[in-house]
Amino acid sequence: MPNVRTSNNFVPSLHLFTETKKNTSAFCDIEYIKQSLKQTQSRNFANDQKIIDMKGLGDFIQEAKIQTMNKLVLFNAPEQNPQCPALILETAWELIKKGIGRILIVDCDFKTDSLNNNYRLKKSLGVVDYILDNLVSIEQIIQKTNIENVYLVQGGKLPLEKISLLLSGKFSALVNQFKSDFDYIIFNSAPYLNYVDTFLLSKVLRPIFIQVALNGNTASQLSGIKSEIDVLSLPFTTIRSLNLP
Repeated sequence: MPNVRTSNNFVPSLHLFTETKKNTSAFCDIEYIKQSLKQTQSRNFANDQKIIDMKGLGDFIQEAKIQTMNKLVLFNAPEQNPQCPALILETAWELIKKGIGRILIVDCDFKTDSLNNNYRLKKSLGVVDYILDNLVSIEQIIQKTNIENVYLVQGGKLPLEKISLLLSGKFSALVNQFKSDFDYIIFNSAPYLNYVDTFLLSKVLRPIFIQVALNGNTASQLSGIKSEIDVLSLPFTTIRSLNLP
């Protein structure tokens, strides 16, 4: 996971694309990405595989992990929709059926309580609480689910400032601890078309990126998101949630 500052002292801006080419400072996002890619030496992976069912999605994630040595998976829908949290749970179940080991679902959509609402959960301590409160331990935020070997970390209280949390050293250390304790970590993220958080989260985590196409999303919306994520050289696929159980 890259640090906020690279060896050449570049830092990420909040978003990569602007209408005019006027950002020439040392803090240009493009330069941050170039330096990050040099450090991580991301491996090429065959993206855009046709996925028609949950087994295919599970196979894609497993193959991406084998080829890239990456156990972080990020699910994102372009717009807010309960199908994305539902699909995350279906994916965890599919991976568990393969005898994977232990899986952790982490809610990093700090804008809404969509995952809590979808899973019908009572709100409890989560990622935000752990980062902001030194008295909250990792053990306090990890919850068991009714699926054996599948665990959950809620987002916690909705913060006023989201970006600084994702760039914090404590968030980075938390993810590293998750990687030590679990075989896969699946992240829920904020709607891509509404917030910059998911692009930033993708740069910080460098995950396997699963774009959940919803009924009504246009081809140009989906291809536009893919073109941005492609800059990060992440394993990427688009699935249509309505085609899956």
